[in-house]
This record gives sequence, C-alpha cells and structure tokens, in this order.
Amino acid sequence: MKKITFYLSTILIIILSRQVTAQNTIDKRILAGSWMGKLSVSGVTLRIVYNLSLIEKDSITATLDSPDQGAKNIKIGPVTLNGKDIKILAPVLMAEYSGTFVNDTLIDGSFKQAGMTFPLSLSRVEREGVNKLLPCPLVEPYARFSRIRLPYKLRHQHSQVS
Repeated sequence: MKKITFYLSTILIIILSRQVTAQNTIDKRILAGSWMGKLSVSGVTLRIVYNLSLIEKDSITATLDSPDQGAKNIKIGPVTLNGKDIKILAPVLMAEYSGTFVNDTLIDGSFKQAGMTFPLSLSRVEREGVNKLLPCPLVEPYARFSRIRLPYKLRHQHSQVS
C-alpha cells in the first residue's frame, strides 16, 4: 500500500510540476501573427505593428510596420523568448521592444530607442486589418497617370523620333 501511495504521489507531483512550467512559457505558435500598439511620442501617436512568423519549430522572424510613417516590412530581429517575456531587437532602428505576455492576445511592455523608453502594449490583430492600415505603395499613383495620353507630341531636336 505504501508503494502505491508513493507512486501515485510521485506521478501527481510530476504532473503538477509540468503544468506550472507550462503556465510560465508561451507556445511559439501563439506568438506568430501581427501585433499592433500605439506609441505616444511628444504628443504624436504612431501605430507600430510587429509581424512575427514561426519558421520550422523554434525560429522566429520579425518585420516591423509603421503605418503612420508609411514604413512597411522593415526586417528586424532577433526575437527571444524567456518564459512569458519577449524581446525584439531592431538594430537597423537602434531600438528594442521588451514585453510580457498577459494572455494570448496582449503583450504589455516598453519600446526603447535612442536612450528613451516609451510604454507600448501590443494587441493581436488580423493581417488583413493591418494591410488596410498601410498606405498604398508609392508606385501606384504613377501607374494610374501613365495610362493618360497627352494631346500633343513631343519632338526632340536632334532625332527623327516624334
């Protein structure tokens, strides 16, 4: 009887310890997707979107969008996870984001750039919603005007082309 009690208590301890460990880490599949927050800098609010992708089983890549500044798909990284904490470095921007997962749809943290720190909470958003926020590419307006025919011909002085 003592052996059975010992085995059952050992199994129960193992199961409980795994559940506690699982609660302190984030599944990387939950991380994949777009996360948006609003950064307030000197009275100006800028939307920041982190697009995180899971490659294979444990590698995470990231890009950054700033819809209000017209920036899209800036390659950033590396992304590191430590339990419920996430850190995203952006060496190109001399910036980093550090946060803690509150739940599957919210990360509470801060954005650091040029020695200044700003609070930034990120919420999960659908990629289609992010695409609506981003401005059209700069090429698009020119493509519309390239179909317009001019009512006159341009003639070059030194050629036969008209």
